[in-house]
Amino acid sequence: MITEQAQERARILTFWKKHGTEAVLEAYGVHRRTLFYWQKNLKKGGGKIQALNSGSKSPKVTRRRLWDANTLDEIRRLRDKYPNLGEEKLYPFLTKFCTANNLPCPKPVTIGRPLRQDQKSKSSESLKETKAFEDHARGTCRRPRHHRTLCERMQEVHHHL
Repeated sequence: MITEQAQERARILTFWKKHGTEAVLEAYGVHRRTLFYWQKNLKKGGGKIQALNSGSKSPKVTRRRLWDANTLDEIRRLRDKYPNLGEEKLYPFLTKFCTANNLPCPKPVTIGRPLRQDQKSKSSESLKETKAFEDHARGTCRRPRHHRTLCERMQEVHHHL
């Protein structure tokens, strides 16, 4: 897909070839280095204008939350034991645990992040499973291998009832 930005860059490159660097800088405010960068991308893309589309702006490497597994297990255990307590009220319990085990203790805001992450993963798994069961009931399951496992699961559920 050719964006307006890519078309504009192509126009600027043709203007550059006709009139030179100083004219481009004055007319468009685009520096020489940028022009060479666009030209390189255009050559890499085989002369296709799509190559002038801007790339992703997201960072290549993001920070990962690295907490000790024991701390995360304790957060989950406390959450199961006290389901109505929020992050602020779980914090003193977690502080005692971390101090006793000589572990760094996450702050209340950080305590909530693994909890929310767990909820997201559980809800997405249950949603996928629900859709799969609906497909199975309708007979429109697209994946035969997946279909067999669902049949087996449904038989287990009916067997336990």
